[in-house]
Amino acid sequence: MFPVDEQHIAVPLSPLSDCRFASGAPPMAIVADELAKAIGTPAEKFNTVKQSIGQAEDSYHVKTDLDQASNVYSLAIDAISNLPPRYAVPPLLTVLASNNQRCRISALNALVQLKEFDKLAALESILMNPPKSLYHDVGLLSNHMNTDDPKFKPIMMRLSQSKDKRISGAAKENLKFMAKNH
Repeated sequence: MFPVDEQHIAVPLSPLSDCRFASGAPPMAIVADELAKAIGTPAEKFNTVKQSIGQAEDSYHVKTDLDQASNVYSLAIDAISNLPPRYAVPPLLTVLASNNQRCRISALNALVQLKEFDKLAALESILMNPPKSLYHDVGLLSNHMNTDDPKFKPIMMRLSQSKDKRISGAAKENLKFMAKNH
C-alpha cells in the first residue's frame, strides 16, 4: 500500500505491483497505472482464490488462476476504460507491447473502449486467427469494436477476413455503418 494523499490509500490490484510514481503524481495517473498493471499481470501470477457465492452446491467457484485473472482483467478493463485517455492510454500501451497474448488482448480491449481503434493493427496477426486459449478474451474484444469512423476502414476490411467469426462479424458491421454514415 502507498498513500495517494493523507486520506486515501491505494491497494495494489496486481501481485507484481510497485508504485513508479512519486507522491504528488496525479491520482488518475496512479489509478491508471495500477489498473494497467492488473491487466498486464499474467494469469499464472494470480493466486487462485476459491470462493463461492451463495449457499447452493452448484454455486460459482473460482477454480483456476485463469478464472481469477479473467475476473480481475474484466473489472480493470471496465475501470480503466472510463478514465480520461491521457491517463489510461500510456500504461495500456506498455501492456500492449508485452509478450503475454492474453494481457495484450485485454489491453487492446480497454484501448478499443477508449476509441483507440488504430491500436487494433498491433494485434492484427493474432486477431486474424486467434488461438482457442484466447476465445473468451477475443469475444470480449469483438463486443467493443464499434466505430463508424472511415479512417479505420482499412483495418476493418482486413479484420473482416478473420477466421474468428466474432471478429470478422464485428468488422463487417463496422464497415456497414461506415458505408451508411459516410
